[in-house]
Amino acid sequence: MLVGFTWSLLSWCLSLATIFVVSEGASAFTALAAAVDLCRTRPGSLAAAATWFGLGHVVVFVIASSLAAFPLALAELLPGSMVAGGLLLILLLYFAAVDFLYIGRLAAYMFMIDRPEQPLPQSEDDILSDVPGLLPAES
Repeated sequence: MLVGFTWSLLSWCLSLATIFVVSEGASAFTALAAAVDLCRTRPGSLAAAATWFGLGHVVVFVIASSLAAFPLALAELLPGSMVAGGLLLILLLYFAAVDFLYIGRLAAYMFMIDRPEQPLPQSEDDILSDVPGLLPAES
């Protein structure tokens, strides 16, 4: 389990590093360092993008698995080549949808790299401002 987690994390980090190789022409180790730096500076944004695109991947997988049941259910009535062709078509559509999601995830990462993180605006009206003496006096 530890090897699988390490492999997955390393694969994800290397795929993130490819963005820096292509966009900035960085060397392999420089791109890997930039990817790790991005993970340290924007972990919430990266986790959100990975989570939403991962959920999309799960939805596409469930749909493709459900659709694959139809040709398999007709396996006794149809010739084997038609069943195999139907499964191949579903498989190709699944791969196209998953690749689309992967490109979308990389585009989200590119957006995060190009746009620096904006600090949240500070409000003058803090929740404790109605208690006297908690806020510094205005001069």
